[in-house]
Amino acid sequence: GQNPDYVLQGTGVKAEDSTIAPEDAARFLSCYCSGHCPEDATNNTCQTNGQCFAIIEEDEHGEPLLTSGCMKYEGSHFQCKVRMHTHTHPDGVFYRLFAACQDSPNAQSRRTIECCNTDFCNRELQPTLPPLAPIGGSPNWLAFLISMTVCCCMLICVAVVCYYRYKWQSERQRYHKDHRDLEQEVFIPAGESLRDLIHQSQSSGSGSGLPLLVQRTIAKQIQMMRQIGKGRYGEVWLGRWRGEKVAVKVFFTREEAQ
Repeated sequence: GQNPDYVLQGTGVKAEDSTIAPEDAARFLSCYCSGHCPEDATNNTCQTNGQCFAIIEEDEHGEPLLTSGCMKYEGSHFQCKVRMHTHTHPDGVFYRLFAACQDSPNAQSRRTIECCNTDFCNRELQPTLPPLAPIGGSPNWLAFLISMTVCCCMLICVAVVCYYRYKWQSERQRYHKDHRDLEQEVFIPAGESLRDLIHQSQSSGSGSGLPLLVQRTIAKQIQMMRQIGKGRYGEVWLGRWRGEKVAVKVFFTREEAQ
């Protein structure tokens, strides 16, 4: 392949002692040159049997640098028609080339060349730098970032749903437990003392003492204060129920049947 910088050097005009074919002489162009002017150029003008060009590239500081000049006929056809785009102009047909040159694996130099084939036509050329490569050099980087974000959002949503479901089930179990406890209790009117309840159970004539539900209700409402005795089968505690002192006998589980 032809080196692009080699093609941009010189004018392509044959030496004085060379024979110029008529078809070549008819194709000589006058071009505006800046930054790529040959030694014999005058008034920023050069001549070529190829094409005029304008090139924009990044300098060592990454700043865009616009230059122009004459392109040799040798290799100009290849350089100006790789990825070629054409558009009409009052002065002729313009050929546009986009070329990106990579200097090293760690540094990328962007370059764009535009060519045309009429006298001084490159004064009107305004090439622009090609777009920067994607971050990381991989076109899948953005897709990877989006997929990771979606996955994280889905995991967070699943975690929130599981938390609220667990909390709802816990509240439901607690509600059912409290409801069962209420069903196992009986209502004891305020002002009723333990002595009154015992008297009512004895006067009923059954002789079985307080009903089991009443006993369970009272047992849940008693506030244990201190231990006042201990025996083989259990302990005796001083308690308080609705402001009055009561004695509570607590049986050990293994001796409860006795």
